[in-house]
Amino acid sequence: MNLSKREKAMLIFLGALIIFVGYYKFVSTPQRNKISKLSAEKTQMKSKLDNMKLQIASIDKKQSDIKILNSKIENKTMLLYPSIEQEKIIIEIDKLLNDNKIDGNLSFSEINLEAVEVKPKEEVKKAVTSPLTAIVNEYNNLTSKGKTQAANGAPSKAKETTAANAEQIKINLSFKGTYENFNKLLESFENYNRKIAVTNLSISQNTVNEISGTAALEVFAVPKITDEDAEYMKWGYENSYGKVNPFAGGSTGVFNNTIEEASKPKAESFDFALSARGINSDLPTFMLGKAKDEGKKTYVYGDNANTEEVEIVFTKKDNNYYYKYKTSKGSYPLNYEGEGASFTPLTSEIIIKAFSSKRNNGEDKASANIKIINKTDKNITVFIEGDDKDKPRISITGDAGNVDVKRN
Repeated sequence: MNLSKREKAMLIFLGALIIFVGYYKFVSTPQRNKISKLSAEKTQMKSKLDNMKLQIASIDKKQSDIKILNSKIENKTMLLYPSIEQEKIIIEIDKLLNDNKIDGNLSFSEINLEAVEVKPKEEVKKAVTSPLTAIVNEYNNLTSKGKTQAANGAPSKAKETTAANAEQIKINLSFKGTYENFNKLLESFENYNRKIAVTNLSISQNTVNEISGTAALEVFAVPKITDEDAEYMKWGYENSYGKVNPFAGGSTGVFNNTIEEASKPKAESFDFALSARGINSDLPTFMLGKAKDEGKKTYVYGDNANTEEVEIVFTKKDNNYYYKYKTSKGSYPLNYEGEGASFTPLTSEIIIKAFSSKRNNGEDKASANIKIINKTDKNITVFIEGDDKDKPRISITGDAGNVDVKRN
């Protein structure tokens, strides 16, 4: 069959058109759709990767914030018991009575769960365990059962409750002794390392030298997020007591101590205390506060794997002395403007005690660069104890006035 050139050209064009349409429909279009899908997946995965990078970058900051938050929580709860243990409370109060030469008898109420509010307390149901316990268990991931209970029960209660709760026990103390000794007993309650509140007091005179009466005491307990009270909880009544004060120190009680207590204090007087530790410590790498500040209201913190920049300013104005300081995590006072908070130096100079520690290895780079600005007429002396001799953690620079540094 003979085809004309025109017919051949038409057939070639038709064949090319069929091939083109087939390629577009069966090859090009699926590939374009696949490319579009892969491009969308790439964009999605890139977004996830960026989010993961941000989360990884924030891990160090979160860990630092957690350590500082733990310290602050412990500062707020250090005066409270971890749980109500009536036998232990009896021994403690009995020791206070004996030390102050007061004869007394104790009677206890049931353990109650009380709402901690500034307003008058509302009646709540009695319970042996605080709902905070579930929260603490979840925080510490103590057991899978604890996590299940926290997940199932705690959220609903948390929504219904607007105030924190604490275990409470009321104690009625009937006492007899001299007025002077009873005053000493009240001071002992006030200065005790646990909060024993005297809420009501009735006194009558028996003889010229003797009084008697009753006192209403209250003791509170909240679950702790760390093992600061491990030694207290392990106290065995059948054993001989190894310490006069069962709450003093111990490797498990670092959060419950002030800076100088946690760092092996000595019988000496100083106005301020600071500490520098490695990043692997349970405590923040840097802590600074007024010495003997049991409430830790003057403390500031820093937690830096490298160098923490610290500024301390002392000022004298109108025959009064003031101090203020700041780290990367905060300042004291909170309002850093002005002279700061007033204080009275203990001696003829202002003394700062610094507790440091040797570096763990070559990767341990945590340190503190402390700038001290002295605007007073007194000499400032910084005693540094326990620092690394080869590569000190603590560096002191003075600005105005005299600043002396002495290392042990």
